[in-house]
Amino acid sequence: GQPVPADLRRLRDRATEHVLRLTDGGRVLPPPSPDYWEVPERRVTLGTVAPLAAGLEAAARSLAAEGDPVRSARIAGAAAALRSVIREHFGPDYERLGDRGGLDAGAAMLLPPFADGVDPTVLAAVEGYAREAIRPAGGLAPGVGWQSDGVSWTPETALVAYTAAASGDPTTATRWRDWLATHT
Repeated sequence: GQPVPADLRRLRDRATEHVLRLTDGGRVLPPPSPDYWEVPERRVTLGTVAPLAAGLEAAARSLAAEGDPVRSARIAGAAAALRSVIREHFGPDYERLGDRGGLDAGAAMLLPPFADGVDPTVLAAVEGYAREAIRPAGGLAPGVGWQSDGVSWTPETALVAYTAAASGDPTTATRWRDWLATHT
């Protein structure tokens, strides 16, 4: 990890403490909130909780790089606990709402570079998502349960390319990168 620039450390620390409060130190899922502005939520979604785990891990790495092993260890422990809660609630299928909603792009945020390692179950879910969420134009929908509007979503397509590259799959990464280059 890299140190956070000094002028951004307060922001990182406040955001990290907020996530720790929302998740009771990584022991529970946060309250529901929208992952797409078009869709109000009554249940927590994979697309809101996966980035929180990634953020905690990034905060722990940056604190370690800044020479603060005590805080780093506390936050890394909370990140590991939250990943365990995510696995219990959303695994092994990693659907949008855990037990329904279809495979979701949010699962990609549980892979490198957002996670320290590749969980084969998560990788299989992301690969399934990328096969099933493909749109007529060739890009991806936010999830397989998303409305059939024919729209390809650039951020989700880029997310799959990025995580494929970071997870050691250059063929998939190149495929999606090339699609993005052609359609942006």
